[in-house]
Amino acid sequence: MTLPPARRGAALVAPVALFALPLALALPVALAQAVDAAAWRALLADPQLPRALALSVGSALVSTALALALCMAIVTHLHGTPLWPRLARALGPMLALPHAAFAIGLALLVMPAGVIARLLAPLAGWAAPPDWPTVNDPYAAGLTAVLVGKELPFLLWNAVALLARPDTAGALRGWLASGATLGYSRAAVWWRVLWPLLLPRLAWPLLAVLAYSLTVVDLALIVGPASPPTLAVIAWQSLQAGDAARNAEGAAAALLLDIPTPDLVAAAQTDNLTDTQLEGAARLFAGWDFSQLRDRKTLPAALKKKLLDHSLKSKDEDKLGRAKNAFGR
Repeated sequence: MTLPPARRGAALVAPVALFALPLALALPVALAQAVDAAAWRALLADPQLPRALALSVGSALVSTALALALCMAIVTHLHGTPLWPRLARALGPMLALPHAAFAIGLALLVMPAGVIARLLAPLAGWAAPPDWPTVNDPYAAGLTAVLVGKELPFLLWNAVALLARPDTAGALRGWLASGATLGYSRAAVWWRVLWPLLLPRLAWPLLAVLAYSLTVVDLALIVGPASPPTLAVIAWQSLQAGDAARNAEGAAAALLLDIPTPDLVAAAQTDNLTDTQLEGAARLFAGWDFSQLRDRKTLPAALKKKLLDHSLKSKDEDKLGRAKNAFGR
């Protein structure tokens, strides 16, 4: 039975409203907490912040780059072969696999007491589990690997859908035929011609992968680092607390994953920062324990002087060197 257009519209509005209404009601409260100055000062004072932010940004960027590179390599070498239709059919079940189930399965496979270690133990003569930093490692390598394994099928699915479009498929055949006529291999045509043309059309899926990797909580809890955890986990833990101040700090941490450096600078310029808060701001902008160094050109001169004066009190030569390099001496 086919519904008339008016009823079809009403049938679509109801589930959308059920999804959007809770978000619309909660968003003003969350934003009010996220922009609270006291919440930002508390967040900057958290000694976990620099490394947690580095783990979040680093694992997200590396996993997105690796997933994209693997996707491009697989498409380049399998497209046009008998394996391509099989790959396209296999992507549906792979995408349906829950993220947490995938993370738990991979952890049981590669953890020090996991399946692989148990199979190798008799051959290697191990009497105890090996010291493998595969799960909950301090560098988020395990989290990065899980993110790559889970997001690769999503990128492949988008690539399959893009290449199946009639206009794209026709142009693809033409480019490959022209390249073969000029003596180029299929792989050379893909890397030199096709990918530069196709990558801009995969921009939105890539942004979705990056956004998910930055904010994922369940996978980070299962296989991610614990001391400190990623910033998304810190934000989730703060939002689950029963204290309103902790909730506001969690909202600020969630916003921090999405805002540029100038907003951080504005929060750090408050005059009544404590020594602990100044330490957090100095570590963040100087890059201590922070692999993704911020753009320090946006720092006002007064803020640079304040952070440098605070940093000069330290007797740690490494910190002094980083501070002088970041803040002006």
